[in-house]
Amino acid sequence: MAKNKLPIYELDINEDEFNKSGVQYVALVDDPAVQMNWETFSNDVPLQFVADNERRIVTGVLMRADYPIFRSDPQRGDHYVVFSKGNIERIVQKFAKLGYHNNVNMMHEAEDVPDGVSMFESFIVDSTRGIQAPKGMKVEDGSWIGSYKIDNDAVWAEIKAGKFNGFSVEGFFGYKFGNEAVQKFIEPNADESQSDFMSRCVPHYINDGKAQDQAVAMCISMYDKAQGFEAQIDSVLAILNSIES
Repeated sequence: MAKNKLPIYELDINEDEFNKSGVQYVALVDDPAVQMNWETFSNDVPLQFVADNERRIVTGVLMRADYPIFRSDPQRGDHYVVFSKGNIERIVQKFAKLGYHNNVNMMHEAEDVPDGVSMFESFIVDSTRGIQAPKGMKVEDGSWIGSYKIDNDAVWAEIKAGKFNGFSVEGFFGYKFGNEAVQKFIEPNADESQSDFMSRCVPHYINDGKAQDQAVAMCISMYDKAQGFEAQIDSVLAILNSIES
């Protein structure tokens, strides 16, 4: 099945502090799932994290609201998962209540837990409250952003060397699946302009109950993914043609 026709599951948690669902750790990774450098969610969605070389601070996206992330497992097969704005807020609040701010590992390796890496800033982008993403970081409203102070010399050297490029959360999440007919991507047609695609995609998701900003973010993501896939095909064909000639 084509990726843009796969079912979409919304990831959720139980807010009970004694329930293990939620984010337990944040990993420093080389290829984060949110496609913004810097669940286990490595390597699906790229914006370099912002590093302050003077103060040894890295800032980046921890969760991106309403951004489809490709997954595949034996139970559900190929599918997408998304974190909604509301669920991200609940996840972040539980993360704070349980005091998990300094739970950090390297590349999701449970035994590789560095000292001297501490979260000192955690916030959700919320335009209604005047809380914006850092300059140059274009993310959807409701996305979770964090900053870490790196006092560990070895870790900072690896960040400067480009070994780590972003954050990746890990934890336990419940899957919620709605009406299958409306939980599908709308596929951009060949040579369809972004404005034409948006004009039919956004109303579809608004009718599905999404807020307008959520619908716009999802449709932009789908169009960008389709364009990127077409560009890859063109590149491969060009290489094959050059070999044959």
